[in-house]
Amino acid sequence: ITCSKRAKTPLPAHIKLDEYQHSAKVDSTTYRSMIGAVLYASGATRPDVTFAISKLSQYSADPRLVHMNALKRLIRYMMNTCEYKMIYTKTGKLPAVQAYADASFGSDLKTGKSISGYLIFIAGAPVLWMSKRQRCVTTSTSESEYVALSGACREIIYIHGMLTELGLERILLNKTGAPPEIKLGCDSASAIAVSEKPGLSLKSRSIRISYHNVRSCVKEKLIKLVKVKGTENPADMLTKPLPKTLHYSHLSRMFPGFVREYINLAMISHNDDDDGIPEDVSENPSDDAEPENKTQEPSSGSRAPVDIKLQNLQGMSEHREP
Repeated sequence: ITCSKRAKTPLPAHIKLDEYQHSAKVDSTTYRSMIGAVLYASGATRPDVTFAISKLSQYSADPRLVHMNALKRLIRYMMNTCEYKMIYTKTGKLPAVQAYADASFGSDLKTGKSISGYLIFIAGAPVLWMSKRQRCVTTSTSESEYVALSGACREIIYIHGMLTELGLERILLNKTGAPPEIKLGCDSASAIAVSEKPGLSLKSRSIRISYHNVRSCVKEKLIKLVKVKGTENPADMLTKPLPKTLHYSHLSRMFPGFVREYINLAMISHNDDDDGIPEDVSENPSDDAEPENKTQEPSSGSRAPVDIKLQNLQGMSEHREP
C-alpha cells in the first residue's frame, strides 16, 4: 500500500459494499488482520473511522476485492491524517459535557436495520463514541433516531456516575447551581417530541419499552434534548459515509487545529481529488499489483510513495508531540 494518492475521506459517499456477488475473493486471514489493526486505532483515538471499520468488518467471513480495496483506501486516509490528535482543554463558555446522537434509517440493505451513532465530549474533545447497527427493525426515521437517543442516554448515565464517583460532579453544575442537565443534540424534532411528551401516539406505539429510558432521563432532568441541524451534528459521521466537505466540517470539532491545516494545504489541490471510488477499487485483481521493473521519480508537487506496514497502524493512538 502506498500513500502516493491521498484519500480525503474514510469511504466514498456513495460506495455500495453490499453488491459484491461478482467481485473476486481475497485472503480472509490478511483481511481480518488489517481489520484488527484499524480497530485498535479506531477505539483509541480515531472516532472518524469508526463507521467505516464497523461496516467493513461485517464482511470478514467472506471478504471480496471491493472490500479489500475499500479497506486499503481507509488505511491511506489514516496515514494521511495520522498527525490528528484530540486535545482536551478548559471548555470556557462551552458545557463541560456535551453529547450528540444520530441514526441512518434503514441503511443496512441486508437486514433493513438502521445505524446508530453517538458521540460524547468532555473538556472539548470526544471521550466516548459508538457506531452500531440497531438490534430491531424500525418503521420510521423518528423511531430510529429515538433508538439512537436511548443508546446515548445509557452512556450519559455512565459518564454522570463516573464523574460523581470521582468527586468531579462540580463540572456538571451550571453557573446558577441548578441540577445539571447534560445537553444531548439530535437533528430529529419528532424524536425529541416523543421523548418529551409521554403517552401513546402513532409515532411511539411501535417503539419497544426498553428504549423509553430516554423519557426517564428527560423527566429526571439528567439530560436536555436540543434540536441541532444535521450539518452541525458530528454524530452524523458515525452513521454513513459523508462527502468530504461535510466530513471535515464535523471533523473540525474533534481535531480543530490539525483539520484546519489539512484543509488549507491539501483540500485545495486539484490533483488529489478522489470523491468517487478510488482508482485501486477495481474488479480485476491484477490492478492491485505493483508494476515490475518500473521506477517512478516523485514530482515536486506530489509526495513519494510510502510503504505502509500493518504493524505501524497500532502506533497511531500514541501521543505525538506537534
